[in-house]
Parts: sequence; C-alpha cells; structure tokens
Amino acid sequence: MNQRSGNAEQIVFARAVIASALALGMLLAGRAAGDDAAGHVWLLSTRRAPHGVCSTLSHAPIDYWRLDAQRRWQPADGQSFLHGDDSRLPTTLFLHGNRDDFDDAVDDGWQLYRLLEQDAGGRPFRLVIWSWPADRIPGRNRRDVQVKASYSDVDALYLAAELHRIDPQTPLCLIGYSFGARIVSGALHVLGGGTLLGRGLPGDCPDFCPSKNGTVPLRSALSPRASETTPLSPRASETTPLSPRGRGVGGEGAVPNAASRRPIRAVLVAAAMDCDWLLPGHRNGLALSQVDQMLITQNCCDRVLKWYPRMYRGRGQQALGRVGPAWGGEIDKIKLIDVTCSVGREHNWFNYLQAPGLRSRLLSYCIDPLGNGIAQHPLNLPRGMLVRVPLLYAESG
Repeated sequence: MNQRSGNAEQIVFARAVIASALALGMLLAGRAAGDDAAGHVWLLSTRRAPHGVCSTLSHAPIDYWRLDAQRRWQPADGQSFLHGDDSRLPTTLFLHGNRDDFDDAVDDGWQLYRLLEQDAGGRPFRLVIWSWPADRIPGRNRRDVQVKASYSDVDALYLAAELHRIDPQTPLCLIGYSFGARIVSGALHVLGGGTLLGRGLPGDCPDFCPSKNGTVPLRSALSPRASETTPLSPRASETTPLSPRGRGVGGEGAVPNAASRRPIRAVLVAAAMDCDWLLPGHRNGLALSQVDQMLITQNCCDRVLKWYPRMYRGRGQQALGRVGPAWGGEIDKIKLIDVTCSVGREHNWFNYLQAPGLRSRLLSYCIDPLGNGIAQHPLNLPRGMLVRVPLLYAESG
C-alpha cells in the first residue's frame, strides 16, 4: 500500500515538473518573440524648441531618436518617424511630469515600455517618449510650476502639430502624467479645432507668438500648477537605456485629413489640471471630441495635488487627478478609476504605474485599441495541475 502511494506521488510530481517546464518554455519563447516584435521605442524632445519665443509649428525643432537592436539611441528624423516601417503600429505617446530632467524622462518612459512588453505577449507596438523642458527652476515652488504651466501650453501646441502629421489610421494612445496630462488634454483640444494661447491648427500649422516680448504670459497659462516631488525613488530592475545627448534632425511630413482620423485613446494619470476643463465651453472642452475613451485616475490622498488650488492663491479649482472630472458633456467617454488605496499619498509615476486598477487597463488602451481583447491561451495540462503564469490583462469595451 505504501509502495503504491509512493509511486502515485512520484507520478504526480513528475507531471508537475513537466507541466512547469512546458509553461516556462512557452513564457521564454513569448518573451524572445516580444523582444523582436515589440522593440520599437522612439524619443522625441522639444527641449531645444522655443517655449515662449515666436515659432513655427510646422517647423518646430523637435529632436528624434530611435532605439536600435543593441538598445542604443540613434539620431533619426521626422520622415522616418512619420513614414517608417513601424509608423502604422499601435503607437503610445508618453508625456512625463514636472521636474524630470532628460534622463528621468527616458527612465519613466522605459518603465512603461517594460510593463507593456511584459504584458503584450509578443504583440508589436511602438512607444514614443515625449521629453519636454521640465527641469526644476531654482527658487520658490510656485514660480517653478507657473513657468512649467506656460511651457506645457506651448508643448501642447507642438504635440498637436505632431499628431496632426501622423497617419490618421495609426492607432494612437496618449498617456500623460501630472503636467503631461495637461499637455495631452490641450493637444486633443487643439486637434478638435480649439485654440491655446490664441493659436490653433488651421490647416498649415501657422506661426504662434504668445506675446510681443517673446514670453508666454503666466496669466494666459490659466492654471499654474502645484509643485511635484522629485520623481521616482523606486526604479525598475532592468537596465534603462542611456539618454541621448546628441542633437537629432528635425523634420515634418504631410498634413493628413483630420476628418478621417480614427479616434484616439487617452490616459490621464494624476492629472494636474482643473477638474472642469473637459466640460464643453471650458478650457479644453473639445478634447473629448477626439477620443473614443479617456481613462482618468483619481487619488484623493495625493499630497501634491492637494495643493493645486494654491496656484490660484487659494481661489482655484481642485485638480482633476484628485477629485475626478466635473460631470457633463461627453462624460460617457470617461472611465474613472480610484487608485487611492494602491498609491496612497505619494505623487510618484512608478507608484501609479504599478496600481492594479491602472495596469490592468493599459494594455487595451495601448496595444488593443479596437477592443478585441487580449486573453491568455489556456495550457492543455492534466487535471489537478496548477501552473502559475503571468496574467495578460484585457478590458472589454
């Protein structure tokens, strides 16, 4: 009797070992395929572009880099970005928050890439890191965020002009964190026919000149922002590609027919913007007309967003990322998720990115914009065998 039970235990153990080896092999094969198929990472920088000096949207000095197979940044140009072999892949543009220098911007974007690569299951996608001049300005916090608020408005115009040149049939997802959310919503508003700083995109992306002395008036920025903490104390374990320090080659492409553009998906994480800006007739009231879905995180405990009204000297609106959007207009396009329990008081991109409520939805926004769903294929294992495999998240609708 004991011998039979021993043999049964050995059989069960052998089956478990075989099943585990099979699962591990499938995971490693999927990871290798993912490295080949999903390795499309771009870096676009407006840090050399004027932010307050009269400029031309159609000839903005944007720097382009592309990550090569050895994960080294190579200078590129606008034509290869707009019309390259990966230009029709599902594309995600990531816009970082305030007080990120060049290296921090790349690091934040790389964390997003590694997460998408892990969950994509080998499906190809393109990630674009949009780097804007967010380095901390010495002095008081209020002055720093007021200047960055004006910078973000100019960058919204730059971003809108770049989106206007991308193939209208390319699946797009825009992810903005903190100040980056302000840039995303402003760019969508301009794409919808609205204006920022008195300028829009009437066909040929004309010059814009915020003021006679070449600076953006702080009052025209409407909502200077609260200070943010130094970003990201925890870092991903993988090695982050080094930021390029050379200068890329600017470029532009043909302006597509905006009427034929497929709807964009947007994700606003810890959004540092007024909670009523998305309402019709308000500052970015046309943004929702350009999306089919917009995901917004809410964290009522965020200790930085708590001070957002202080930018108006106590008379301003609450931050969108703290209290959620004001209800009205095309509110049915908005999906609001509360990440308070997952993130807590920290205003930190890495903490928000790891929140289960956000991570479980990112894949459907970034890589599955048509809502086809991404599901894990079940393994044909003997009954009673339990093999733990990474979960591939999907959102219906």
